[in-house]
Amino acid sequence: GGLIGSALVLWLYSKHHKLSFLTLTDTLVLPGAAALVLGRVANFLNGELLGPVTSVPWCVSLPNIIGCRHPSPLYEALYSLVIVGVIAWMAYASSKKWKPGTLLGVFLTAYGALRFIANFWREDVRYLGLSTGQYLSIVTFLVGIALLVWLYTREPPTTGTHKKSR
Repeated sequence: GGLIGSALVLWLYSKHHKLSFLTLTDTLVLPGAAALVLGRVANFLNGELLGPVTSVPWCVSLPNIIGCRHPSPLYEALYSLVIVGVIAWMAYASSKKWKPGTLLGVFLTAYGALRFIANFWREDVRYLGLSTGQYLSIVTFLVGIALLVWLYTREPPTTGTHKKSR
């Protein structure tokens, strides 16, 4: 929901201010991914979104919560931190000039894939073996892939500077 709401607000903002939507999203995707890291750490500290009861050595016991559980928000914070690192490298350390929208596409693809995996260690309602978050992660992943394919297979726009042949 937050991703869709953010995209809608950014699209409206870009239209109102006559900015490139894809350039704007690429500018904001790094701080957005960093906010996800902090949000998942906060979920953990608040005892929210924990995983199922387990006996792994790193399980956590929290007040008023029965059983030692997978620290699923920390798994999500960790993969979000990896995404932050990849996007930061792409934005600042890579010598390659990326097309506008590439960072967004990489974020959506990585976030969708990694959240899908991490949600196996999160206690959620399941439908046909998958959680709602996993179904949404599949959509997020596919949108990211579609964006990247579109960006890198479409013909560049013509500038109108070609000469007419005689």
